Amino acid sequence: MAEKQSKSLVQVIDTQAHKIRDILPEGMNSEKDAQRVIRLARLAIVRNPDLLKCSPISVVEAIMSASQLGLEIASPIGGAHLVPFKGKCQMIPDYRGLIRLALRKGDCRKLVAREVYEGDMFHVIQGTTEMIEHVPLLGDEPRRDEDITGFYAVATLTDGITVHEYASRGDVDKIRGRSAAGNKGPWKTDYAAMGKKTLIKRVLKWLDLSPDLAMAIEYDTRGETGYSTSSGDRDTEESVEEDMAEQARQAQKELSENLEQARREELIGEDA
Repeated sequence: MAEKQSKSLVQVIDTQAHKIRDILPEGMNSEKDAQRVIRLARLAIVRNPDLLKCSPISVVEAIMSASQLGLEIASPIGGAHLVPFKGKCQMIPDYRGLIRLALRKGDCRKLVAREVYEGDMFHVIQGTTEMIEHVPLLGDEPRRDEDITGFYAVATLTDGITVHEYASRGDVDKIRGRSAAGNKGPWKTDYAAMGKKTLIKRVLKWLDLSPDLAMAIEYDTRGETGYSTSSGDRDTEESVEEDMAEQARQAQKELSENLEQARREELIGEDA
């Protein structure tokens, strides 16, 4: 049964190759690029069979959402992930995908996020000259998520200005507690990566966001909380996403129009 479902879903995805190619960003929209998207989508399904329980149209929409942003799914270099949630598939960017989009716009020269562990030398200096000093404690033993004490992100803009954000583990865990998937998925399996993404999103408030980056943050927030950044039912502490909402809604409107056109052309079967 699962094999039949997998074959059916792959067939649906295969029919969308030309649509995927059309919405890929300029310079990444060759036939070869489109076929790579299809291959990575197949790999994501193999790695996560729960995607077979999602409606096929939601899987295709998630793939097309990532494609429009130029983010690869299930790529070794990071980008975005397909995540099943209540019978539907969601596209959620990872922290490396957000970094890639920020650097692509051109007004950010460098953007990094790090975790801080017990035993590291770490100082946050504020005042007229603000900076972060971090000297990791090197050793032979692998570092564990349980030993993380905090996270930070640093952005260097093209004009040479450097901005940073820091949050303790307790602060990040509060955000995790508000997530719809705080006790499963990436928060459980990739805690360090999720913590870094949290700080990346905070430091991005210093940047002039491109529509693609704003839309990626919208997708991430929707996946984390179960509602969009435009919803009033959210914590005011997350003001970063609130400031980005209007840009994200405009970008989302454009994507929705593209997907509606695909439906009208009857290329996607009803839960084939």
